[in-house]
Amino acid sequence: MVVRADSGISSVDPRDLKGMTYCLPIGYADVAQFEAAFKAGALKRQRVAGIENCLKMLHTHPVDFTWEDSFVLEDMIPGLFPDAASDFKILHPPVDTNPGHLLISKTRVDGHMLAEQFNLAFETLKKAGAIQEIYDRHFAPAP
Repeated sequence: MVVRADSGISSVDPRDLKGMTYCLPIGYADVAQFEAAFKAGALKRQRVAGIENCLKMLHTHPVDFTWEDSFVLEDMIPGLFPDAASDFKILHPPVDTNPGHLLISKTRVDGHMLAEQFNLAFETLKKAGAIQEIYDRHFAPAP
């Protein structure tokens, strides 16, 4: 979850965000706890095309927070706001986790072969311990 650095928001708990407005890009599935709070009237929601537009809304104050993978945010914010990246604050822990997926179009002639190659490479890396090393490096608990 990302907020403006000067917002005073320090929690990702929907109970602490009551009355605030968040941005959810069109096509994104909502986080269960935010969806429930929105349906209960505890949160307001804006829908726009793309996380870039949500970040622009956050920067100009129409919304109080938005969310996206922290690695995506850490890469995207400095590119969109080269002189104002410090205006944003990424909160932890993540509001949700996503196991990640590889999508291959069914219309690709070589799609089945690509999926098999990917799965074989992934299993090879997993058996060698490389996947766990990557996971530990990126998702280890803070010291």
